Amino acid sequence: MHFKKTAIFSLSAAALMGVGVANAAQVPSIDPGFSMTAPTNSGLIAPLPKGAEKLEPHIEGQTITGTLHSIKEEGKFSVEFAKDHSLVMNDGCNTYTTTYKVAADGTISVGEFNSTLAACDEHTQQLSDALLGLLESKPSFFNLPGGTVALGSKDAAVEFSVAK
Repeated sequence: MHFKKTAIFSLSAAALMGVGVANAAQVPSIDPGFSMTAPTNSGLIAPLPKGAEKLEPHIEGQTITGTLHSIKEEGKFSVEFAKDHSLVMNDGCNTYTTTYKVAADGTISVGEFNSTLAACDEHTQQLSDALLGLLESKPSFFNLPGGTVALGSKDAAVEFSVAK
């Protein structure tokens, strides 16, 4: 499953968010504007590879539906977007819930996270905190070579596969 430049957005075989068209030529440089407890080039978060194309929906307030699974860390990190504008992140230890909104430029804003309180191993907690920070930084979606997607900015993003 991968995203195409002219795809309809919606985490499906064709796309990722509502109706829109990706336009890499109009991609502004985005400052992630957050600090992470885990290194940017960690096992989960890294700069985008060459050829990444920002997906821009051009429709404010749209809905994202589908589940993403991290490519790294054996896929144990997942982010699920629902039609009711709820977002659920799971790190294999705790579940974090919030709401999301999509801006006209395709950036995603999240509300305050609520979570379960299981004691996680230090590595998982460090990466989980970094992913939460990334989600709070108003990330964008990027189509990556090879058919995967990333969520973040050009300097700090997480690569995901899309659940079928």
